[in-house]
This record gives sequence, structure tokens and C-alpha cells, in this order.
Amino acid sequence: MKRLLGVFDLSKSEQRVVLVVMLALIAIAFVGYERRVHHSSVQPTPATEAKPAASLEPPVGVSKAVESSEIKPIGTTVVVVPSEFDNLMIQTGNIQITFSDGHSEVWTTEGDCAAPRVTSKGDVGWIRVDKSKVDSLAKNRMGEDKVIIQLFDGRRKEFPPHPAAPFIGNWKFADNNTAVAIQSSGYHGPRFYIKYDLYSGKVVERISNYVPLSKLPSWAKEISDEVRESPD
Repeated sequence: MKRLLGVFDLSKSEQRVVLVVMLALIAIAFVGYERRVHHSSVQPTPATEAKPAASLEPPVGVSKAVESSEIKPIGTTVVVVPSEFDNLMIQTGNIQITFSDGHSEVWTTEGDCAAPRVTSKGDVGWIRVDKSKVDSLAKNRMGEDKVIIQLFDGRRKEFPPHPAAPFIGNWKFADNNTAVAIQSSGYHGPRFYIKYDLYSGKVVERISNYVPLSKLPSWAKEISDEVRESPD
């Protein structure tokens, strides 16, 4: 303290020198402090780790492979599942899909499918045969078959046969793959035909009585059993 008070014993010129030195030291200290504060405020913020996009499961019945527009179904077949009813009705099984990249997958598990078809777009369809009520002794069955369509975009649709003819004999994609044409019958009576719009599900045309093969519209003639039964 005495040394500090001794400053006042100096001459005015000496006091000025001491004052200038003290102000210079204060200024230097302040500049150093500012630099440290600025440096800490501009430290680079660590990069935020990118989060992977959520992986959405494809709709039921659709392979993950079809999520890519470059990979699509190009072929179908039935993997036969033996049944006690094979001697009474068409043999059925599960639907196996072959994809454009060469791999294959089985899309069904019930063993009740037949007549698969595939479009160039990658839509797939097949008949689901109703085996829920089969009378082996009487050699008949009840119920109603359906055409199942698995669209390439993941939507699944069901198309019933003509109301008066519950058993589907044949079917196809029609009208440049924008419609579904179905031929069906009952135990007795003629073959009936029905055509649906593939996307709206609305009935486009229906044939509810016997029509000779030569007079059937082309969409019905192409799926008629009479074509297969006709002699060459």
C-alpha cells in the first residue's frame, strides 16, 4: 500500500508516465479479453448427424422389391399344394411371382389359388377358389370364387363372378389391361360373363344368358371354355 501511495510523491510528469503505462496495460488486457470472447462465440457447431429416412413397410401382399419402379413382376406360376379335393375340382396352390431382377417370391399361403396373370405394368391377378364348403360324397361345393388383383402401386382388389354363376372357369385382363373379364358358371346352365373396370371396380358389361360363341364380344370370346373345347 505504501508503494502504491508513493505514486503521489512523484512529480507531475512522472505521474503522467505512470498513468499512461497503466492505461496501456488496461487497454492490452481489454483487447485480449475481447479476442477470447470472440473466439469462443465463433466456434464451429458440430455437424448434425443426418437421420435416415423412415422405412415404410409395403402394403400386405406386396414385396419390398416392388417399391422400386425398376423392379416389377414379370411372370407368375402356381406352386401346387396337394388337396383332398384335387379329384373333384381344379388343382390349386400358392402364387409365385418372378421379378424383373431375377428373384422370385411366393405371395400367398392358403393354397387355394389358380390361373395367375401379370400385365406389362406389373399388376398381378389370380383366381381364389372357394374350398370352404366342399362335399366330397356329393361331389359338389358351395361358396363363390373371386379374382384377386394386386396392383403394382400396392392396392389389392377383389372381383366376384356373375351373381348367378359363382364358380370361375377363366379370366383375363382386358381392354389394354384396364379391365377384368371373368367367365363363370354354376352346376348347371350356361357360362356367364362379366367385365369390370380395373380401377373403379364398376361393372362395364355383363352377359347373363347363353350366347353362341360366334356372337360373343371379343373380350368374352377370349376367355370362353368353348374356344378350348372347339376342334382345331
